[in-house]
Amino acid sequence: MKITKLVLIGIIFFLAVSTKAQVDITVNFEEVNPELPVQGQPLNNVPMAKTGRYGWCAMIYKQEEINEIGNISKITFTQPGAHAGWTFGNQKIYMAHTNEDAFSNQTKPNPNNMQLVYDGSITIPFHALTNPFLNFDSYFNYNNTDNLLIYWEQNSGFDNTNMEAVVSRIFSTNKVTNNRAKYNNNDNSLPIGDGTYCNMLPGTILTFAPQNTDAGISNTGVEDEILLGTNANIIVDLKNYGSNILTSVDIEFSINNESKPAFGWTGNLSLNQEANNVNIGSYIFEELGNYNFKIWTNNPNNTSDQRYSNDTLEFNVYVYDCNILAGEYTVGNSANADFSSFNAVYDNLKHCAITEPVVFNIEQGTYYESINIPNTQGASATNTITFQSATANKNDVEIKLSENLDPHVNSIINIEEDANNIIIKNLTITASNFDNSINANTAFLLNSTNNIVIENIVISDFSD
Repeated sequence: MKITKLVLIGIIFFLAVSTKAQVDITVNFEEVNPELPVQGQPLNNVPMAKTGRYGWCAMIYKQEEINEIGNISKITFTQPGAHAGWTFGNQKIYMAHTNEDAFSNQTKPNPNNMQLVYDGSITIPFHALTNPFLNFDSYFNYNNTDNLLIYWEQNSGFDNTNMEAVVSRIFSTNKVTNNRAKYNNNDNSLPIGDGTYCNMLPGTILTFAPQNTDAGISNTGVEDEILLGTNANIIVDLKNYGSNILTSVDIEFSINNESKPAFGWTGNLSLNQEANNVNIGSYIFEELGNYNFKIWTNNPNNTSDQRYSNDTLEFNVYVYDCNILAGEYTVGNSANADFSSFNAVYDNLKHCAITEPVVFNIEQGTYYESINIPNTQGASATNTITFQSATANKNDVEIKLSENLDPHVNSIINIEEDANNIIIKNLTITASNFDNSINANTAFLLNSTNNIVIENIVISDFSD
């Protein structure tokens, strides 16, 4: 098979990285054993003093960063790297609600107006990537309306020449603005004077104690892709997040915001136990496209749920059609076309099979979408899959991406992993460079493929 013209242009794809400031708060529950994130860079003086043996620090975390109601029972802060196992004694942590988004002055806070939640030591495990949880002496009942003020007093008198290096490795941070932290420290005693503003906050993990009555949907057995016409059972896993035994709950759901009949569950679940594979109903998928599911619990034990954030599970289901392919098909916008888009072709190749060689003849015109080719059941060295111009003239079909599409779609023809035995011929591919190579496109992307034929293809720069 002779290749009459093949022009390849190396087009570089760059990823623009945002430097938007953020605070990494993770809200956990006592029954969860999370793998804690390691984020940010070493942080000095917040919440523990870097250069002094005594110090104080105050920090404000916003309601929208927490977005949970209930009793805070533990706290920890992420750190960026390994550290020898040292203990810092005489640490006190206070909490309070505040309507301030940032501190308006540098004055030392008055802990008498706060709740003392922790009074003890902190030991950093050897080679730990995260700090240990500090179990509070008394829970702080956070209302999820106000912001949270955390005030830390350090009275350890820790005597070590490597103090600065030690503390700077204990905590990691993400930059924030508007004076949401302030601190003061010295070597002799707890300072009482004004502090210094700091626009850095450590990555913080709060743990909430279980509520008495708290049920939720933890998982679903519904497939994320379903064949058109399927009558599918709606399967969920129900979990008791509360300390009281769960004996009954209503499970409700909606599809595309249309409410369906509720399912009344009864049983016996202790804290953290699940009822798996609960069938709450069925649904016939009669149209192609995306379906939005929302499934939630209501009225646990015939009373109000005390924590709403874990009640609901939301997910999407994609419904596709499936036709066994064999022979030639037309792709285009005419009334005679078998497929109106390359996405429709992709769906059929991904979910169905071919039984003999398949050819997709592309009608004359310019197509503003990428061609994605999946691993297809039945494809072989004999049963190949071909994309080609219907006229056999490479100038009659142009494939390129529009500036109105997602600029990070960086390949015009994407042959997915293990998608073998593919023929691409008689096409013009126009690669784009919309904004000085920040979001440029590549013509072909091949992922662990075999037996790929590219014939009589012109690849050129975007020049509109």
